[in-house]
Amino acid sequence: MNERAENRTKYGNRLFVLPKKKKEIAVFIMMLIVILFGVSPVINLANTPSLIFGVPSVMVLAVLVPVLIVIVLSLARKWGVK
Repeated sequence: MNERAENRTKYGNRLFVLPKKKKEIAVFIMMLIVILFGVSPVINLANTPSLIFGVPSVMVLAVLVPVLIVIVLSLARKWGVK
């Protein structure tokens, strides 16, 4: 039996499985926070005529979101969260 069929029997026909362990919950919450940084209301808040280290604040946010995603995913891999 392949892994996909094994997971289907293990979890049923669910599309989304909620995290159960503390590390899984922590990664889930961190990913939600990072996703919230990339949605329109937060982008509108960052869209001000201010500079951070000589770079517009929207550009800082645009660079910060992928960096945070890489950090959270590498932390999840280090913790063994699937």
